[in-house]
Amino acid sequence: MSDRKAQLLKALDEARDYLNATLDSIDAETLIYPGWKKREFIAHVAGWEAMCYEAFRDHLAGLPRRSYPFSTTDEANDYFVDIRRNVPLQDVTVEYEINRFAIRRLLTDIPEADYDQPVTFLWYQETVAQFIRGATDHERNHAADIRALQTTN
Repeated sequence: MSDRKAQLLKALDEARDYLNATLDSIDAETLIYPGWKKREFIAHVAGWEAMCYEAFRDHLAGLPRRSYPFSTTDEANDYFVDIRRNVPLQDVTVEYEINRFAIRRLLTDIPEADYDQPVTFLWYQETVAQFIRGATDHERNHAADIRALQTTN
């Protein structure tokens, strides 16, 4: 594995570890965002990762991107949380873990030479490397939001 690919994947893993440590520091009833406690937050990430897994899977198979019943980020977030509305925290957490495992496996299997190839996601096309950097930032930003709650309470 090239240094670049290894560094990108390491940063992704570290961001998830940091997010998980942050989530472990709050209880299930902590309000993270309006209407989102821990379960809803994890459902949000699990849903996004399910969608990203499909995008990578379809890209690698040469298939067109799946269409979804939403067109904006807010609608996507609402959809991902809503379809998991009746899933208990423990079960949605298992999905969150499985989805990350699947994406991580796909990213490991993609040759580094293809890390600069565009993949079509819901929001737009971006390269594998851009996706990893964005996912890393996304998780670090969420962790920062959650940690900021702890300093205000």
